[in-house]
Amino acid sequence: MMMTRLLICAMMLFANREGLLKSGVLAPPVANILAKQQQAEVVMPKLDTVTGLKECTRCHERKTADAFSKKAAKDDGLQSACKKCDSLARAMGLTPRVYAHPLNADTGLKECLRCGDHKQSDAFRNTENCTDGLTAICKSCDAIARKAWRAANPSRCRELYRRQYHSDPLRFFGYISNRRAKRIGATPVGTYATSDIVSAHLGMWGDKCWVCGSPMVAVDHVKPISKGGLHVVANLRPICNHCNVVKSDKWPFPTTQQEAYKAIYGVGA
Repeated sequence: MMMTRLLICAMMLFANREGLLKSGVLAPPVANILAKQQQAEVVMPKLDTVTGLKECTRCHERKTADAFSKKAAKDDGLQSACKKCDSLARAMGLTPRVYAHPLNADTGLKECLRCGDHKQSDAFRNTENCTDGLTAICKSCDAIARKAWRAANPSRCRELYRRQYHSDPLRFFGYISNRRAKRIGATPVGTYATSDIVSAHLGMWGDKCWVCGSPMVAVDHVKPISKGGLHVVANLRPICNHCNVVKSDKWPFPTTQQEAYKAIYGVGA
């Protein structure tokens, strides 16, 4: 008798699921299960045999069949999302069933896929992989995910840093310096400089050490950040390894070439 009553209740619940979801009578776990079931019942776009195009369920662009990965379980033998959107979702750790929320043109807000908060466009990173030009998750959630990945993969992180350093030392220096300066508050608001701006600034010294004139191997903060210096272009100069080690974080330190050379080598330039 008890099993019969439970079966009848389950059948009534399933029959009135839409009304119960809208009224909020269902408990959150039940509502989530039924909502996912309704989402699964949505008919996915299929390959148009006439035009040879298929609509991606993420970016909603119509693309040719070679833009989709093959999947035998589908009626048309193709994935629902295109390769580009699928790669982006996997890189962010999202399941293929999750859809990015586009920027609302009326309110100027976008919903983050991780925290679910509606934020301004400047709270998201720029990307060419989404139709609105913004990432699916906000900067705060992305920073948390990156920090967790670095903590879980220290050896992989060191290997990536090593490759970045050897491929583009200047860009690597900018990345590390920006992170350190931002962490201790040494970068004033609105003064962030790209690697191109820093490269053009260092070119004023011909990519030579500002102290001895040797080839540049690092970038020096004239007034060290540890002594209150700022991570701004005006405080950056090219420097060789020897002068950088000897100068270290000394402050006060001469800012002219001749006096700095004498302070490091003990003789005039």
